[in-house]
Amino acid sequence: MEFALSELNRYTAKMGFSTDVELLVDASSFDMSRFFMADAKYDDAFEINIKNGTGYIKGTNERAVLIGVYHYLKKQGCRFLKPGKNGEYIPEKDFPTDVTETVYAKVRHRGTTNMDSWSTDVGVTSVTDYIDWLPKMGMNSFFIELEDYYDGIQMAYLGKKGINFPREDYLSGHEKTLEALKKRHILYHNAGHGWTIRMMEGIDKISFEPSDKTPLNPEILAKTDGKRQIFRQKPIWTNLCYSQENIRRDMAKMVLEYSKNHPETDFIHVWLADYFGNFCQCEECKKKRPSDWYVMLLNEIDSLFTKNGSDKKIVFLIYFELAYPPLFERINNPDRFVMMFAPYGRDFEKSWRDFTPKEYEPRLENNFSHDYMNMELYLSQLSEWKRIFKGDSFAFDYVFYSQAYFEHLCHVDFAKVPYLDCKDIKDYSLNGKIECGVTRALTPTSLTFHLMFNELFYGNTDFDKLYKDYFETAYGENERVSKLLERLSALLPSEFIRKKKATLTKAEKDDLTKAKALIGSFTEYAASLEPENSFRRENYEIFCKFLNTVTFYLSAIEEKANGANDEEIKKLMAEYKLLLSALEELTPNHISSNAIYTRISL
Repeated sequence: MEFALSELNRYTAKMGFSTDVELLVDASSFDMSRFFMADAKYDDAFEINIKNGTGYIKGTNERAVLIGVYHYLKKQGCRFLKPGKNGEYIPEKDFPTDVTETVYAKVRHRGTTNMDSWSTDVGVTSVTDYIDWLPKMGMNSFFIELEDYYDGIQMAYLGKKGINFPREDYLSGHEKTLEALKKRHILYHNAGHGWTIRMMEGIDKISFEPSDKTPLNPEILAKTDGKRQIFRQKPIWTNLCYSQENIRRDMAKMVLEYSKNHPETDFIHVWLADYFGNFCQCEECKKKRPSDWYVMLLNEIDSLFTKNGSDKKIVFLIYFELAYPPLFERINNPDRFVMMFAPYGRDFEKSWRDFTPKEYEPRLENNFSHDYMNMELYLSQLSEWKRIFKGDSFAFDYVFYSQAYFEHLCHVDFAKVPYLDCKDIKDYSLNGKIECGVTRALTPTSLTFHLMFNELFYGNTDFDKLYKDYFETAYGENERVSKLLERLSALLPSEFIRKKKATLTKAEKDDLTKAKALIGSFTEYAASLEPENSFRRENYEIFCKFLNTVTFYLSAIEEKANGANDEEIKKLMAEYKLLLSALEELTPNHISSNAIYTRISL
């Protein structure tokens, strides 16, 4: 509670007034029946009763109180547009606005992953600033995939700097990350893929990188293409032979040991190997679906945890083959588990509501292919899973990982889809959403984050009102930037960018010329805007730098459409990456040049 009070005092002092506010936790004051499988540790609600700067903020837990503090500040006119101090708008006020309000979170699970949250220049600061931003946005969860993600940071650092990232710096940074989570009582999700690697003797590196190593115990590996082998040279893509009872038993012991060694983890994710088409095809494994063997493993884990007096929550993943529900087995203790629905490969041009569940003929063996990665099938599978599992659940979607998010350069034409998915999430009997993706994907705007996060916490978000508030706060009135992005978006050859077509029509080439001219006139005009407002002035400067990268990219599109060869395009894209890197240097918390570069190509 000390941190929440310090935040309240810090921001009110910046605004120019003080308060006398009591902060307290009292879950009994709230109607907990409004939550599914209510638990005050996980479910957030707050009550604010402050008049003339005096009163109280009460919550179901300390995190809810903190979110309530930020809600009170937002009612005073504060806006937290992006992580970090330069993402905050703090107005000056002579006296506070009265606030009397009770708010219940729409859903329990509200968060994102840590993918690419490390900046190679500001190190752990980009992560802790992002964590600091989460409760300001009503979020309550942060998921660090894999127990140890040093290798991913090391690769990024080598790619950008050409030098090693010291492991001791990583360990120090990870401790600071955990401290930032604990200070704000953010729910910590950890692990995920990698359990299968832990079972492989002689392979101790948990990463997504290929390996030429063969485990010392190959008999535990899934049989694929008639052999027990590392699947496509990637240990993290390699499943085990789960029909072997000793493998399930040993994995359960491993999860329990992990839980004992990581008491700071609120939700342990126990996933199998990544990818698809990699489940064991031995005669015994073929007698059941992969999800049957998975449920048997989960029940083994639950039994062991129960015997050891642990109430730790376990998250299990349904995607690819595991999206087909088990035919024979059922989870014995639903209270232990949280089901995570991950519709990988879905089309982000349409929201969930635009898909109709597709009927299919269930088979014993359901090997996945790219053709099956569509929401029509996924929604049907989810419905089947929900019929046999009545416990807690959430969606694990890929908005900030998807090609679509980055290919829609302006974001305004993309934001409506994930907003609608969050709006509809409870219609699918899901208790929230955790987004997999790039946490530094906030340039040119963080609009998509705001729409999604606001809807997940408050519900009933007015899209147009929030849209208007966001751009007015960041850039002032008259819809200068929003209208520019809307016009620019309409001129972009989206089908060409998304590689749905290989050529441009004359009209599309003319539109590219218009788009570049539009950017040129705006950047010249923007130089004189908001001269007295340092917050907006900085936003305009960064925005215009972003527009310069767009201009270059549009020129590269023209070159390709006019017949430039692969080598010429490669050189142009290398220059494009340099421009993005320069922009990242300017605002490292808000853009990942590598993420954009790898997802937008020609």
